[in-house]
Amino acid sequence: MAEVVVFGALCKIGSVLASSASITMFARLDAKLTIISEIESRIKQIEVELKLMQAFLRQAQNQEGYNEPTEVYLQEVRNLASEIEDIMDEFIYLSVRHNSKFFTGEFLSYFRKLGKSPWHKIARELKDLQSHLQNLWNLRVQYEIQLPGGDRASASTDNHCLPLYLSYPANDMVGIEKERTKLMQWLTARLSSTSVIAVWGMGGSGKTTLVNIIYEDEMIKNQFDCHIWITVSQKFDAYGIIRKVIRHILEGACPSDIDTVSGRDLIQILQRTLQQRKFMLVLDDVWSVDVWIDLASIIGNNNVSGNKVVITTRIKEVASLASEDQVIELHKLNEADSWSLFCRWAFKSCRDRSCPQEMEPLGREIIDKCDGLPLAIVTVGNTLSFKKPVTEEWSKYYDHLIWELHDRLHGQELNSVMKILNLSYKHLPSHLKNAFVFCSIFPEDYMMTKKRLVRLWVAEALVKPEKRRTIEEVAEEYLNELID
Repeated sequence: MAEVVVFGALCKIGSVLASSASITMFARLDAKLTIISEIESRIKQIEVELKLMQAFLRQAQNQEGYNEPTEVYLQEVRNLASEIEDIMDEFIYLSVRHNSKFFTGEFLSYFRKLGKSPWHKIARELKDLQSHLQNLWNLRVQYEIQLPGGDRASASTDNHCLPLYLSYPANDMVGIEKERTKLMQWLTARLSSTSVIAVWGMGGSGKTTLVNIIYEDEMIKNQFDCHIWITVSQKFDAYGIIRKVIRHILEGACPSDIDTVSGRDLIQILQRTLQQRKFMLVLDDVWSVDVWIDLASIIGNNNVSGNKVVITTRIKEVASLASEDQVIELHKLNEADSWSLFCRWAFKSCRDRSCPQEMEPLGREIIDKCDGLPLAIVTVGNTLSFKKPVTEEWSKYYDHLIWELHDRLHGQELNSVMKILNLSYKHLPSHLKNAFVFCSIFPEDYMMTKKRLVRLWVAEALVKPEKRRTIEEVAEEYLNELID
């Protein structure tokens, strides 16, 4: 979050430097107005320091588990960035006040009437901020404040709990029968080359569940000499993936020194392992196109026809790695399918798995909070299956549902829902995070036009200007990216 706040301050600085051009021009014509040039100089220095700080903080955006000194440090960064934004707003206000006077020759007289005190005040505040910035860097070195490293981050994202999809029977799938049939057909089709299939959609939409059920299907297993499942996630190591593939296929016959082998030697081992083997490879939870690009030239041609690679991802760009006619996009469930899936889990111990008539209105209110996401519906339904189907019990659950979903959770399942949604947020680029967080100031289900939201983003300097496009066009692209 600190990195997002710093990004906002940098955007505001960009607006200030753009709007101060005319004032600086006049300042250079009159020695008495040198304070303006001094302010601009200090702003540029702060901009450089903030960019360095932003690069440092960007490493933190996908990581968790800070110690107390680091949390205090990050909070100080947030506070400092907010102070910078306030000063930039004050500068912009003074800059645009009676803006027409800047170009009518009345600027010098206007400036002297206004007095130099507001500008001197800004200059002093900027000087203090520079000292504060320097002090922050000194404190980071003095107290050895570091963000969690790669190993720690990887460990923190490991989920040692049993994944939900492993206990998700095929006959309990709802709303994706067509997608399942299509995927089965693609996997059994006889093609001469290795084909890439993509299943994509937002977190919790059922991508991994769908692919896993087909992956475990006996008919599909019999189509291949070997089938391999690799969970990739955000941070991936190409050599690490190759080692996993080799271990999966060779099992006990895997070379004992496989962990120390790398480079060309490791690639050759993989190619020999896949030689004359028809395989199905699942790359689950892929966040970067580089994953398949790194592997394609290695495993794409093993002189066996009919090889299949299935990629699950939340990223549309990653899904584009597959052929256009072999991409499945999973959408949210409609109301009927959502209710059907909920009943299968909430009443799984009942023979007919149906909801008592008196509980249906409350049940539908609960399901409405799941927004059609299969994973959310399954986890909520599974939780309610352990409660008595009476109004008092379900009302208590409904009243606390939002509270529970905000990381004050008692069950592994609900916690996993929040981890999925949180991971999607962390993967957003800084500029989209800022725009997304801004929307939190509005009440739930608040309606507004696209035009108004775009203008608000622009007014709050949340949009980074680009050449050859208006700032409104850039803002609309932000919105489209968030919607996608």
